[in-house]
Amino acid sequence: MRIASSPVYLDTSALAKLYVPEGESRLLEEALIGRRDVLVSDLAVTELVSVLMRRVRESLVTFDRRMTIAAQAVGLFELPVT
Repeated sequence: MRIASSPVYLDTSALAKLYVPEGESRLLEEALIGRRDVLVSDLAVTELVSVLMRRVRESLVTFDRRMTIAAQAVGLFELPVT
């Protein structure tokens, strides 16, 4: 998979693929290697937590794993307050 040279926007479903393995996860990871221009919405972390809770209810992700992923996502997207 090749992504154009313009910035890449990830919606929540694509973002979730980076944390919870799915069919296209590997292709997405490979396409993003070395990219420094990946964009996500301000609501991405909130939506990701919602996706993860659904996966917990479906027994696809443990609650502990959900907490780990959420903490990683918050740390990744948290911006310093100035």
